[in-house]
Amino acid sequence: MQSKVFGIGLPKTGTTSLYAALYYLGYRAGTYRHMARLGMGEWFHGDFTKDYFQDYDALTDLPLPVFYKGLYARYPGSKFILTVRPISTWLQSCKRQFSIPSPHEFSRKGRVAIFGAELPDENLLLQAYNSHYESVLEFFADKPDSLLIFNAFDGDSWHKLCPFLGKKIPQYQFPNVKPGFQAHLNPPETA
Repeated sequence: MQSKVFGIGLPKTGTTSLYAALYYLGYRAGTYRHMARLGMGEWFHGDFTKDYFQDYDALTDLPLPVFYKGLYARYPGSKFILTVRPISTWLQSCKRQFSIPSPHEFSRKGRVAIFGAELPDENLLLQAYNSHYESVLEFFADKPDSLLIFNAFDGDSWHKLCPFLGKKIPQYQFPNVKPGFQAHLNPPETA
């Protein structure tokens, strides 16, 4: 099975910027909207036998944080990037994003799987953030070469990402983009 790169940070932690960075580094990258098209129904039930990601080298965003243990088993040798963000700004962003019901079943399933509710309150958000972070650190404690903790909000960029992936540092700025960004339509900005 081909190894891949997975962004396993919770939504609103810079996952779209990571998707853009991976795309610019030459990966066949995808994010939430790509996975939503795939459905991934079996994976939500713990069955990872179907290879939904055969056309991708790198993926990030919802619902990957739910699946990181299954992804580790399914794609040996893969790299995992835990995007993080200061908790106060993360909470503000999540409260805006997840305060209204989603019209999409895939999004609703992802929200419930990660936060325990489609419309999580602050307590559920905090619990999910802390639990996910601790769980990921514990799971990868004996696999340190497989995990990178990445905080673009505190200045992490190419200098941290590229050595982890064995890639040359590009001569253009690390992307700072919002959900919905389409990397193939937006060339990188030079530094």
